[in-house]
Amino acid sequence: MHNKNEVRLYRAFEDKHRGSRELITSRLQVYIPWILPLLDVYSERQVMDLGCGRGEWLELLKKNGFQAVGVDLDRGMLEACVERGLTVFEKDALTALRELSDESQLIVSGFHIAEHLPFDVLSDLVCEAVRVLKPGGLLILETPNPENIKVATANFYLDPTHQRPIPQQLLVFLAEYFGFSRVKILRLQESKEIHEKSSVALLDVIDGVSPDYSMIAQKKASYEVLNRFDGYFSQEYGITLESLTEKFEQRLAHIETKTQEASSFTREAVDWVIKAQINAERIENKLIDAELRMERAETSAKEAFLRAEKFEAQASEALLKIERAETRTLEAESRASYFEVRSKELENRMKQMEADVQNAWHHYSMVVNSHSWKTTYPLRLAGKAARWFVRGSIAWITFAPSSRPRRILRITLIALKRKIQSNYKLKALALRFLTRFPSLKERLKRVGDDQRYYSGVGTVHQSNHSIENLNSSARKIYKDLKASIEKNKE
Repeated sequence: MHNKNEVRLYRAFEDKHRGSRELITSRLQVYIPWILPLLDVYSERQVMDLGCGRGEWLELLKKNGFQAVGVDLDRGMLEACVERGLTVFEKDALTALRELSDESQLIVSGFHIAEHLPFDVLSDLVCEAVRVLKPGGLLILETPNPENIKVATANFYLDPTHQRPIPQQLLVFLAEYFGFSRVKILRLQESKEIHEKSSVALLDVIDGVSPDYSMIAQKKASYEVLNRFDGYFSQEYGITLESLTEKFEQRLAHIETKTQEASSFTREAVDWVIKAQINAERIENKLIDAELRMERAETSAKEAFLRAEKFEAQASEALLKIERAETRTLEAESRASYFEVRSKELENRMKQMEADVQNAWHHYSMVVNSHSWKTTYPLRLAGKAARWFVRGSIAWITFAPSSRPRRILRITLIALKRKIQSNYKLKALALRFLTRFPSLKERLKRVGDDQRYYSGVGTVHQSNHSIENLNSSARKIYKDLKASIEKNKE
């Protein structure tokens, strides 16, 4: 990359996709615990950083007391290192290693350089690192992790200078093949959230594995030296594809279990729904029966209501009848009281009439026994003769109505009879007179076939036509007597 345009282009690319100096420095802090024990073992503290780039690792080494030298072919990167007072050279990594003496370095490091090298150069670099490192010295090579599917299939090829992804097993094999005592793989730069996830999705399997890994290989040394690093070599770092796959499979198994449970629950739910449908049908049938019963009951209730209304109407009618009967009873009682009063009045009148008759008979006896009555005897004989004449005339009129004189006399008697009947006082006087002459009375009855009457001292029976001939007071007395007689009959 000696072309200036290419240098500027790659530096801009590194600045954009590699990350800021602060980010890279924070990521490199993970290596500090690994290298500090070397300061207690050796007084010489030389470190060679291959492909030093912008010098973030060189700065950390310098701060922690190491004498670090960096090499790179990118002059722009080297200028950034020089600006910060770092010791750097423009050299090829393999050449720089070959120039070093045996067992002269505590650390040989290369961050994101291995993927830029052909395999034979990478192989020679590992071999030279074993030579230049002191016993217990560390070879640190960081590179993109092809375990991360997204890195291996996409992100790795974003940098056009990359050769090919390097599997962890290949670097481990090279380190072990060329004589390193032990090798540790550090998986790096995964997200913090992935450690806290208990349920892993497919996207986490594709993109969740640590995007970078570092191989730390240690050269053979005494037990005392190696023992200082045992704790670090025994730890696990980062997220492996196997762990995420296992979590994903566990999730799938859990989902499958849940699915089976859901399926079982669904079957149970279906059975329950079927049973519920059957029960619902039964309930619906019962509801229909209940509705029918309700309709019947409602019909019966309506009929009962109609009957009740009829009964109520009948009861009302009965009450009205009772009220009317009570009213009639009261009226009848009132009339009975009235008739009782009238009867008493009539009784008093009858007593009065009897007294009058007795008084009249007394007077009659006095008259008959009087001197004047005896003196007028001849006159009474003449009267008897006149009466005989009248009775004979009436008989002649009654039984021989064909002659004109008899018709005239008959018509005259009928008119006289009607006149007497129309006058209550004349009628009463005529009845008193005719009572003494029964034969005359019987003959006068036969005068006029359209009028028939019966008279007596006690009771009078008349037709409707004869009642009309009575005066108002007589008609009232007749009606009251008739109503009283009817009531007594009831």
